[in-house]
Amino acid sequence: MKQVLIVLLFLSAQLAIAQEEKGISVKPVKIPFTLEAGHSAIQTVHIINHTDKPTNFKLYFEDWRRDSFGMKRYYYPGVYKRSCANWLKINKENVVVDPGKTEDILVRMELPDDPKAVEEMKWTMLFVETIPENKGASKFTGLRTEVGNIIRIAVQITQTPPNITEKDIQMLSFGNTPGEERKYRITCKNTGQKEIDSKALIEVAPIGNPEKKFTLTPRTFPSFPEQVRVIDFLLPDTLAKGKYTMVGVIDAGDEVPLQASQAVIEIK
Repeated sequence: MKQVLIVLLFLSAQLAIAQEEKGISVKPVKIPFTLEAGHSAIQTVHIINHTDKPTNFKLYFEDWRRDSFGMKRYYYPGVYKRSCANWLKINKENVVVDPGKTEDILVRMELPDDPKAVEEMKWTMLFVETIPENKGASKFTGLRTEVGNIIRIAVQITQTPPNITEKDIQMLSFGNTPGEERKYRITCKNTGQKEIDSKALIEVAPIGNPEKKFTLTPRTFPSFPEQVRVIDFLLPDTLAKGKYTMVGVIDAGDEVPLQASQAVIEIK
């Protein structure tokens, strides 16, 4: 009977927006450009191989957005209206980095000489992804399984024109999540022109006993222009029955007006 060789290759892909993952470093992980129309600039991404064998990489761009819960969604480059991918070029799309060595990738952004190019902030993502080693097939009887890890490290690229300065965030709503008695939600939107980092928190005080006020664990989050963010909080199960005043707060720093909303609740 003729013998049949079956080779299965399992690839597990993992997304790492971090400087180091399994012996591979990519620095920096954020590249901010601040160009005017018609101008260009070059910045450098360093790929460092901390392993004991040569590693192959491919580099490519993808557009991305955060959804309202902060999860990243990816798209073909140049598709999203806020993309700057079409203005970018890299000097190498494939590279081999030897053990203990560093490879420098030049990232060049060139803006068209058009006032429309600097009307708003734009962004994209550069991915540095390992290419699994192809060991080939060997002649033997039975089943062979090869497990390879694909390491995918993201470098966030932004272009914020110098004339773009406004920072603002607005609280859209604050209240109980329907059907979930102890879950409360703050919904807000970045209504400014720039990326901002904000902190959401809820202060809870028993009515008649304000000295027993406490704060639910604050949540920090970034947001890009036009983005809506949803931040959920859970009241502790140990909260005693009674009426409480709750204040939802969005704090985006000294440059942005504080946002707050109050609600009165009853725990039964």
